[in-house]
Amino acid sequence: APEDRPEPPRAAAQAPVFAAPDRDGAHGAQHERIDYQILVEHALRMVDHRGRNDAGFWLCCQLRDNDFSREEALEIGPYWLSLLPLTNTKGSREAYLPAHFEASVRSAYRTVPAGRQSRPWIKGYRRSN
Repeated sequence: APEDRPEPPRAAAQAPVFAAPDRDGAHGAQHERIDYQILVEHALRMVDHRGRNDAGFWLCCQLRDNDFSREEALEIGPYWLSLLPLTNTKGSREAYLPAHFEASVRSAYRTVPAGRQSRPWIKGYRRSN
């Protein structure tokens, strides 16, 4: 029931403006990152045709690509799980556990392979000079 859903995570919503590091590690221009709930909503629309695990992994990659820390992604996990259906893509009741989401976070936050550019699905921030 909607009233049983936890409140959206607060830490991930806080401090949306920060200085992004440049390639050399120095702090660059400030930018505002995308509201993570937009990413959650898009991932939720993917669940029916891609499944909870693939949609969750996509969400983790987008959180990473939109400058959310690993800790913030983990904090979003319980909220994400609260929105998911209890059934898999075949309609069978099957558990999707916090451990599944945590594994997706670990995998997404590993170093991006050489030659693959990590790009946000949505240009999630505006750079200011």
